[in-house]
Amino acid sequence: MRLSLVPMQQPDRTPAAGIACSSAQLVDPETVRAIERRYNRDGFVILRGYASASEVEQLGCHAEETVRRLAEASERAGHPPSDIRKNLQADNPWLAEQLASGMHVPLMRTLIGDELEPATAAWFDRPPGSTTGIKPHIDGGGRGSGAVGATIWIALDAADRGNGCLHYSSGSHRMQHPDGIYIDGFDTETNAVPIEVEPGDAAIHSALTVHWSGTNPSRRPRRAVSFFYWGARSHAAFAARVARKKGP
Repeated sequence: MRLSLVPMQQPDRTPAAGIACSSAQLVDPETVRAIERRYNRDGFVILRGYASASEVEQLGCHAEETVRRLAEASERAGHPPSDIRKNLQADNPWLAEQLASGMHVPLMRTLIGDELEPATAAWFDRPPGSTTGIKPHIDGGGRGSGAVGATIWIALDAADRGNGCLHYSSGSHRMQHPDGIYIDGFDTETNAVPIEVEPGDAAIHSALTVHWSGTNPSRRPRRAVSFFYWGARSHAAFAARVARKKGP
């Protein structure tokens, strides 16, 4: 999926409430049920204090080192720079392990309601002074309304409306969307929820939840690492449809 970068203004809305939950608490059934209820209701859930300071540092170091190496290779090949890098797991065994069996994996399996098909570990960066954002889209675009998947997004920096934080449209996972990634003319006022976070907070959203982010006019960075998964049955059904279209 190639993300479309456009200037975005952020609506003035109340930031999302979250659930206090460290990665170690994901073994607690009551905590998991509370997370699942919020996720099913809104299409997303925020976990406050999910990653410790040392975990954030470790995640950031692995991601930044990989992104730097990939950026150097892209530059040598004559490709333009990018603030978004996907499939980091292909170049970093530690990130591959996190994607396949990190502490979050059982929770993602519960929220998706199926075994997982790990898709990508990704890097998102909106540097200070950035004049572009990402317009409203869904991660499951192009796979139809039956697409089942979810992303866990872990903040490396504080994010708020001042540096163009992520926004979700609450309840949009239950809406019918055009069969594509981007949703032109989407209402970014009604039900818009700014996702204001501190380093180590995590946001989890459905592949059918509409989300977007803004410019970063501040002097503060806004970096994050995400892990995205398809539901195994949904992914297999999509792969079968693609194979049928290609024919023998």
